[in-house]
Amino acid sequence: MTFGLLRKRPILYGVLPAVLFGIVALAFVLVITILNADLYGRLTETTSAGSAFSARAGDPTIRLILHRVVTDENAVEASLILTLDRKSFDKFKAEGNQHLRAAVFDASFQPFGVGGSVTVDLASAEAAPEPGVNIISHQSARFMLPTAPSLRGFPFDDLSVRVFTELRGTRFVVYPHFVEVEKMLPGRLIDVSLQGGAVYAVLSRTTT
Repeated sequence: MTFGLLRKRPILYGVLPAVLFGIVALAFVLVITILNADLYGRLTETTSAGSAFSARAGDPTIRLILHRVVTDENAVEASLILTLDRKSFDKFKAEGNQHLRAAVFDASFQPFGVGGSVTVDLASAEAAPEPGVNIISHQSARFMLPTAPSLRGFPFDDLSVRVFTELRGTRFVVYPHFVEVEKMLPGRLIDVSLQGGAVYAVLSRTTT
């Protein structure tokens, strides 16, 4: 009888603390994960989607900014920022372009052409970079882009945005460029990829 108790006690004293430690460690990891997700969900986050038409270092950047979700219209309010340096500005102007136009078009099931654009007037002296400034940026007015909701219910109701980007000059030549997506809306995490030439952004809810 005594031998049986002695054999059970090492099991009790050895296994139980290990199980409790595992539970505490798992709870700690879950808490950290939730807090990190909540923090990143609150922050403004910019993610690179790669390049279009084999862009190289120094080429312009088109940034799609997602400002807020318009739930009752299955849409997101967005804007565009076109950024280029003085060297690119002078190059496009020397090629005979009067302007440079960056645009995004919805690539989902909506009619093609839904989207927005921003134009840099290369011929205007006011559009040129200020002396000593190497980078210029122009932002569009806000516009609506359709979103595709997932089939899953709350809190797994992700939203996806799928767009094509385009950079053209006066001569209608499509120019290489880099693509970025910036999330400014709270309560969502963003994952961005380039699929079939289209920028695919998924907005998922945080755990809090």
